[in-house]
Amino acid sequence: IDVGAPPDEEAPVASVAWPAAGVTLACSAVALEGGVADVGGSGVASVEVRIGAEGEAWHKASVAEGTWTWTWTAPADGEHTAWVRATDVAGNVQEPLGSVTFWVDCTPPVAPTLEAPEEGAFLGGCVTFSWSGAGDVAGYTVALAADDTADVETFEVGTELSLSLGADEDEDNCLSEGGWTWWVVATDAYGNGAQSEARTLTVDTTAPGAFELVAPANGACVGVADLALSWAECEGGVVVTLEVDGVAVAELAGDATGATVEGLTEGAHSWRVLCSDEAGNEETSFEWTVIVDLTPPQIGEVLVTSSAV
Repeated sequence: IDVGAPPDEEAPVASVAWPAAGVTLACSAVALEGGVADVGGSGVASVEVRIGAEGEAWHKASVAEGTWTWTWTAPADGEHTAWVRATDVAGNVQEPLGSVTFWVDCTPPVAPTLEAPEEGAFLGGCVTFSWSGAGDVAGYTVALAADDTADVETFEVGTELSLSLGADEDEDNCLSEGGWTWWVVATDAYGNGAQSEARTLTVDTTAPGAFELVAPANGACVGVADLALSWAECEGGVVVTLEVDGVAVAELAGDATGATVEGLTEGAHSWRVLCSDEAGNEETSFEWTVIVDLTPPQIGEVLVTSSAV
């Protein structure tokens, strides 16, 4: 009498190979995988995965050649336990369940605080950006967007808290003229990011307009120690610096056209004017000379003689 094959009363066994126990994962889709076997049984019919405690939903995994895979598309922050169970063709369900406990980090780091340049700054093209940060940051990325384009240029600087464009006299790395917006993104080891506020700046590499000295004329000789100097207005300037004998003696508003220098000593003195705009670009006048002579002329004796006619 052929009694046939004995009934299949042994459940298949599924295990978790990834994630590894205790690992911390990024806050993105988590691909779980493992092995499954039903040695000598009726064959594996399905593998299911559950995240969390009993009562949470079971999800059907893909099974192929002794392995299973399932992707958790929306992981939550914190500690999680993944459970896995296999069912064979005969209806036997795995017990005890396979499981693994792991962590998902969805918490972003502290957003950076921008320090310099200040909002609305006017600068030359070679700019140094700086910021402060806190917490567990794996790296910072500086983003720059020109007003006349939708493109965003990024610079990854590791854990440094500054970026200098044009460092080591590499002016090819400086910004072009025009308006710019910049911000900084902090990223932790698990890919979570936090963005700072955005600031704007204007790059101006054009010097103020040329201007000329007016009086006293170059090479003039004057008889006073307190000397009034004058020059033409410097268009586009915000600060005018007067230098006498190579030393800055006055810092004036950009529209200034004259100043008085007091207490000059006798002799020749050089003077010039430097005009700076808001971005620090500078236009310099020619250098003139003035001679101070405070010594009155000598009056000699006059000898008068008479003669008889």
